[in-house]
Amino acid sequence: MNDFERSLARLQPDRTGLNSDAVIFDAGFAAGRRGQRLWMTISAALAIAVIGLGAWGMTERTQRRALADVVRAPAPPIGSPSVDQSIEAPSSSPDGYLRLRRRAEQDPNGWLASWQPEEAPGPPGSEPIILRAWQRDGPIDP
Repeated sequence: MNDFERSLARLQPDRTGLNSDAVIFDAGFAAGRRGQRLWMTISAALAIAVIGLGAWGMTERTQRRALADVVRAPAPPIGSPSVDQSIEAPSSSPDGYLRLRRRAEQDPNGWLASWQPEEAPGPPGSEPIILRAWQRDGPIDP
């Protein structure tokens, strides 16, 4: 051993001024400060997200409750005419769908007997013209 090593070996630490618990605490505290801004930023972002989602959830709940109140409202009686049923198109034909349906609702057993179909266009008593897939110019006379 040389002189320098011998002088270092003779040195003893002062036990009165050194607190090992305080040194370890300070080292941990200094190590914890490194990522402090990152965690504060993440916590703030999550807090803002929670507040925003909570406010959105409250508005959705109020809209849902308003819709539920509308759905629970009593429906008008079936026998009473509503506004849509009393309005009739002026150009509806007597054999139109809406008039036939209304007749069927009023008299379910007799509406079909009173209905007279329209005559088919064309000369009476003639056979219908049947077109075949291979015909190009028209039907072939027999």
